[in-house]
Amino acid sequence: MTAKQSGNEEHTPNYQKTISWIIATLAGLATIVAAVNAILVPKKPVITIENRLELPIIVTINDSYNDRIQAGDTRKITLLSNKEFPAKVRWKVLRNRNNLGQPLGEEIHEEIRLVDQGVTLKVDNEIGLASYFYPVVLNNTDTKCSIIVNDGLSIRYVVGVSSPHTLTNITGYYKYASNSNVTLRCADQTYWLGKRNGKRAKEKSTPPRGNGMG
Repeated sequence: MTAKQSGNEEHTPNYQKTISWIIATLAGLATIVAAVNAILVPKKPVITIENRLELPIIVTINDSYNDRIQAGDTRKITLLSNKEFPAKVRWKVLRNRNNLGQPLGEEIHEEIRLVDQGVTLKVDNEIGLASYFYPVVLNNTDTKCSIIVNDGLSIRYVVGVSSPHTLTNITGYYKYASNSNVTLRCADQTYWLGKRNGKRAKEKSTPPRGNGMG
């Protein structure tokens, strides 16, 4: 004679199991769809360019697209199609000009080839192995002073005249070297930052942006 076990037995209802199976199946399908989309749906033909310089730049892509990007701005540039990649990107600095209409600073530019879509290009003062600095000079004297970059060297640049107690930030970019200097020639005194005539400055003006010069 077989004894029957008495008491309540717990069973998972079939409908709960069915719902769990459906949820798991849907999650798996969503993962598969996302993976397929990542493969089949092409990326947007976009290049992002960050201008980290103190001056605006002109950007040319594939010798056809042209755009101006202001100092400190970021621009997302959309090309016509994915067929334009890999792209060739060129940029150059729009230089300030003095009162005579002459450009200030050196002409700096760069060409970058084989740029893929979705890439972010960061434009700064480092181009290849060269570094460039952008001097900003504060004249705390009571007289007008001439601003000269690389005074005493074979290649020197006369930036302009700084008025008394005035910040001069309309300058340009200059290639940095171990003997670079920014000099303020005043009526009775000469101030400089960097190395001038083999000597380091004892009194310094406001340091140039973009590269340290001690």
